[in-house]
Amino acid sequence: MRIRPVEFRDIGYRAPALSRGLWWSEGLTLFYADLLQRRARLPAFDSTRIKHLEGLTSWYLSNPGNMHISPEKVSLASDGPPGMLGDYTASTHLQGELLGTMLDLIIRDATNGRRSIDDVMRKMMERFSGVHGFTNKNIEELITATCSCNVHAFFQDHVYGNTPIELNKYLSLAGMHAASKWINASDSSGNPVPDLQVYAFQSPGDAAVKLIITNPSGCWGKAGLHTKDVILTVNKSVIKTVNDFRQIIRKSQTGDTVFIEVQRPGGVFRTKVFVSGYRQAVICIDELKEVTEKQRNLRKTWLLSL
Repeated sequence: MRIRPVEFRDIGYRAPALSRGLWWSEGLTLFYADLLQRRARLPAFDSTRIKHLEGLTSWYLSNPGNMHISPEKVSLASDGPPGMLGDYTASTHLQGELLGTMLDLIIRDATNGRRSIDDVMRKMMERFSGVHGFTNKNIEELITATCSCNVHAFFQDHVYGNTPIELNKYLSLAGMHAASKWINASDSSGNPVPDLQVYAFQSPGDAAVKLIITNPSGCWGKAGLHTKDVILTVNKSVIKTVNDFRQIIRKSQTGDTVFIEVQRPGGVFRTKVFVSGYRQAVICIDELKEVTEKQRNLRKTWLLSL
């Protein structure tokens, strides 16, 4: 909490300022929430760091917004009004934790294990826990100084830009490789889960109930719906509150047809949504068949949370 983005000031009771640095603040918080439990030999949710990383990468790949929208923009949207990301959603927590993991591997590799992301956080504490907050450029410069390596291309692609994280490029530094496969989402009984990843919101003081699409390639996007469409009716029922919308949508099953009427600046738009299932990524991280001593040592210390 002491290490703060430059946009954040003293404690206040108004809406927080929008910040481009929340991917770091939120993401590295989660990074250490997992890591510090392991260092303290306390029970962690995932049995190993590899298991934890498999879960992170699965969630990352399963939500296309994480790969289409830069962490800077997702950070801004975290405290912004609903719908800032258009027809996508993305997680600044997830993006940040994965980026922190990859940067940790880069630092360890460049310094032959002498330094890690811990050293960056200590410097962040020294410099940005007082009067001055940090910018993303400050993070880039501190990491560069820590590892004596150039991480500008990494930041240009994966922090300022929206290039998907090249997972295997960085995992290979520790002699690891991620293999992915796509499966149909199902419940614990093996039944297909309907794609109900669509939401509604009402702005304060506004009677209009508006739509949020999370994936333009999902069944709701395919039906021609867009984020910020004003919802008039669903299955001929008038929608006056977010709960009205939620109560109808949550009952939908795979194979159902949902009739939606929305208002747009150009007029009323009516469409049918054919509720389908959806696919999700499953990741398996294994050790590369041929590894150097350096890769083996890096993987060992990383797995031991050292």
